[in-house]
Amino acid sequence: MSAPAAFLLRIQSNRKLTFEEALLDGSKFSESVRTFDHSSTSPLVCLILTTAEAITHIGSGHPGRGKNSAGTGLRRLKVDDIRALREPILTSAVLAAMDSDVRRFARSAIEDGGIIRERTFQNLIYTIRQLSTEAAAILSAFSSERAERIRSLAPDVREVLAAQKDTVAVSLNIAGINRDELLGWDPVPVNGTTPRSFLDGLESVRLRERQMITQDLLHFEGCNPVRVGPHNSTVFAGPNCDLTVIMTDQMPLEEVTGTDLIYFNESYRSCVMVQYKAMSDGPKPVFRFANDKDLPGEIESMQQVQAELSSLPDTLAKDDFRLNKNPFFLKICPRLVLHPDNVEMIKGMYIPLDLWTRIEVDESMMGPNCGRLISFENAGRYMTNSDFAALVSKAWIGTNHTQSADLDRLIRTTLSTGRSLTFAVQQPKT
Repeated sequence: MSAPAAFLLRIQSNRKLTFEEALLDGSKFSESVRTFDHSSTSPLVCLILTTAEAITHIGSGHPGRGKNSAGTGLRRLKVDDIRALREPILTSAVLAAMDSDVRRFARSAIEDGGIIRERTFQNLIYTIRQLSTEAAAILSAFSSERAERIRSLAPDVREVLAAQKDTVAVSLNIAGINRDELLGWDPVPVNGTTPRSFLDGLESVRLRERQMITQDLLHFEGCNPVRVGPHNSTVFAGPNCDLTVIMTDQMPLEEVTGTDLIYFNESYRSCVMVQYKAMSDGPKPVFRFANDKDLPGEIESMQQVQAELSSLPDTLAKDDFRLNKNPFFLKICPRLVLHPDNVEMIKGMYIPLDLWTRIEVDESMMGPNCGRLISFENAGRYMTNSDFAALVSKAWIGTNHTQSADLDRLIRTTLSTGRSLTFAVQQPKT
């Protein structure tokens, strides 16, 4: 993954009307630019100039997948989340304030358009932040101070945050909400304390008061409100739905369900639950069953909950049809590494609980040293991120209405202090 960069995009006079119309339709714009190298999954801040003298807009850039995606020698550049600056930033002021050793590189990009990287990028972003508090809020994701804060996190903290980040990214993917909102993540200490939750570092999303988020998250028809332990919560707004994500700190619900992520689809009253397992480091990562002492207990917890859920009567409602009503899955993935500037989900294997119980005893899973292990090579069938999201988003898998109501009672009776868990509720727009 390449480092964050900036692209200076000059809007030519014959494209200004198209640009303005694009903003009216939803803050998105696409332009053909000279070919440049940049990963399509790494941050690219677009500084847009609609006049010759000033930066007038800032947006998030997304290069086309191919270097010639817009024609010979050209690359398609898509820009979304475009924000107009109330006070445009004069390019002359920017250049005057930049360090002399990088000024000429910035001047070239400003005059002709193009990409800015590394030290020139860092100095440009720093300078703009100093000149405009409005722009500073937008550019918070690209500062060197942020990079240092991320580097200073302890390894175990980074691993926990990486897992939490993926649970949020998976939830957004299922809900069909753009994951770019995660790019603004910054682990700014609160009262000198390192963030305990990935949501603590998100500033670009709408936050609600604790009482409101709890009501949104846990209000099922006919049930009373409950007391919730320490948590951090966020609402992500999408075109067709809102996604409420809550991360509870020290919650025993994980011990009861055996999972790290609970995802509830409000439209179909369907729930799925996922337990994360990290593979060993190396070019061919594997997960060794014997090395995870928690797994047997987690599997037992899942099976106990599933036994109760499966004993409930089915319904004939068309929205309650499921290909599989067992809501439990394991996600086996490479060692979790925190890359906050990459909004892609962690590559992994989603394995239904019913399949996992067969894998546990299958002789083909025996390793060279007589220990059982699973890898991308020997797993055979599994669901990818895309496979899993497609099935969950339309409730082809997961609990039905009756089971979800029973699961709600389980959640309400166990919600208090214990281990961390991510709970996401997808609610349709009304």
